[in-house]
Order: sequence, then C-alpha cells, then structure tokens
Amino acid sequence: MVNVRVSQGRRLDRMQQVFRYIIIGRQSSREEEEEDDIFQSIANVSLGILPEFEARYLSNLAYANAIASSVPTFDDGSTLFDHIAEKSIPLLTEFQPQELASLVWSFGKAGASNAGLFEKVADHIVSLDNIGEFKPLELSNILSAYAKANQTNSILFQKVADHIVSLDNLHTFRPEDLSNTVHAFATTDEAHPRLFKTVSNRIITLGNLKSFKPHQLSHVLWAFSKAGESNPKLHVRIADHIYLFCKLELFEPSDLSAILLAFGKVEGSHRTRLFQKIADHMVEIGGFDSFEPHEISDVLEAYATADVIHPRLFARLHAHVNAHVESTSLSEDARRNLVWAYEKAEKAEQA
Repeated sequence: MVNVRVSQGRRLDRMQQVFRYIIIGRQSSREEEEEDDIFQSIANVSLGILPEFEARYLSNLAYANAIASSVPTFDDGSTLFDHIAEKSIPLLTEFQPQELASLVWSFGKAGASNAGLFEKVADHIVSLDNIGEFKPLELSNILSAYAKANQTNSILFQKVADHIVSLDNLHTFRPEDLSNTVHAFATTDEAHPRLFKTVSNRIITLGNLKSFKPHQLSHVLWAFSKAGESNPKLHVRIADHIYLFCKLELFEPSDLSAILLAFGKVEGSHRTRLFQKIADHMVEIGGFDSFEPHEISDVLEAYATADVIHPRLFARLHAHVNAHVESTSLSEDARRNLVWAYEKAEKAEQA
C-alpha cells in the first residue's frame, strides 16, 4: 500500500504532482494489484481535501482516473467520481470550456455516469449566450460523453448542432471531431439533418481522406446509416478512398462490419468493388476468431442485402460459425439474418 502524504500548505500544488504520477505511473507499473492500491490511496487522500479543489483540479482528477480506467470506491459504496460530481456542480460557472469538456468526457470514459452532473452541465452550456469559445474537439467530446453515458439531452444537442451549421466552414474540425459528432447524434437518436449535410459537405470537399483513421470512417458511415441520412456523394467518396488507398488489415472487425452494413443498401459500382476487396481480405486472413458473432452476422447480412454473393467468403464463415459460434451467443435477429443470408446465397448459386 502506498502512503500518499499531502502537507496542509501545499495541498493543491502537491495534487498536480499526484496527477502526473497517476498518468506516468499507470503506464509503467507492472503489478495490477499495486496499481489499484495506488489509486485507492490517492483517492482516499483526495477525498479529504476535495472541498479545496478549484474547477481545474476537479477536471484533472477525473481525467487522470479516467485514462487509467480507475474508479476508486469508498467504504460507504460511493465512488470518487460521485464526490467529484457533487463538488463540481456548484462550480460549473468557474470551469473553462476545455475543463468542462474534459470533466464530462472523463465520466463517460470511466463509465461513471452521473445523471445529476450531466443534467447540470447541459443546463449550463445551454444557458450560455455563445458557445463559440468551445473548440471543435471540446464540443465533440461533450457530445460523445453524453452518448457514451447514455445521457440524452435534446436541447443541448440541438444547440451544439445549430452552432456548427452556423459556422462559415468546418476547416477547424479534425476527422476525429467530425466523426465523433455525427456518431454521438446517431447513438442518441438525435435528429438534425442540416448538421449531417454540413458534415458530409466538409468531408466531400476535402482534398483526400488520408487523415481519417479506419474507425473514424466506419463511425461516419454507421452514423449516416443509423440516422437515415443518405448522401450518395459521401458514400462514393469514402468507398473509393477505402478501395484505392486503405490497408484493410488496419481495420478492426467492428469497422469492417459497420462499413459493410452501411453500404448494404447503397447501389453502385463503387459498392461492388469495395465489397469484393473486403471479401478477398477476409478470405485471405482465414480465421475469424477476432470477429464477434454478431459481426459475422452483420457481414453476411450486408452481402446478402447488396446481392453481392462471395462463395468462398460465405463458405469460410459458414464453417467458422458451425465450429465456433454457439447459437446462444447470437440474438434472435442475428440468427434470422444468418439463415436468410445463406438461403439467398444458395438460391444465387442455383440460378
């Protein structure tokens, strides 16, 4: 057990060192049990001096624990995040935009949802005359935090969306900001067609999409599909980029299944050749242990929906499902989609 001592006169300065130690120490420590002891010890010390914390220290404390996947718990069952929320709510007007975004992002990242905090933060942001002081990253992180914590707030989402579409351009929005924004709206079922159109126009007009990471491309496609926002030019642009420039081994199974599902109902030669490339890649890698059962179901559903039947892929996936996938691991919809996809494949072979 690590004993963390904080002198009365230098408590807050000392806490800055504690934050630094959390971040560095978590990365270099070898023993999980020691790490847990360290974080619990730091939390115990923090709890006693939390009333003295300014807004930025509360944000930093939440962030440090979140990136370390640490949610210290006390004897009464409360967590450090519970106490950070309780202390932060009366101080919301003192948080800078970056600190406020970091605070709610940390709660979402740590899985420490606190309805009271999220409600008050939303009320505070909505009450602001101008949210132009928030940078794109901060806005997207706030929206992502609400989506991840399953905390919906339509007024907040609409205000942020209205602000984004009112901008002259989205040149300051990075791929991460664009993808996280539309992904958050789709996840929470918040509709805002003008936002999706604005984001799609920005992506379409970019010189190239090489700055987008695989998961960001899949998040954009999934979000537009989930929100029912069709944009053929966007689909063509992303499909051509993936086909011509992307190494599919860099894509996670969840990325591939999301991309295929998004393109399942989008017609065009760009879809056909993209599906062929992904199928060839999946056949080449051979094993599918990295795919979750529902992802395999999604892949087959996408190919069947698109009427792009790839016999070798279907045969490989069929063998994998029979050998490794328990029927109980699939939802009723997933099982139904598997049966439907294979029936369609059989009819295509007989035709």
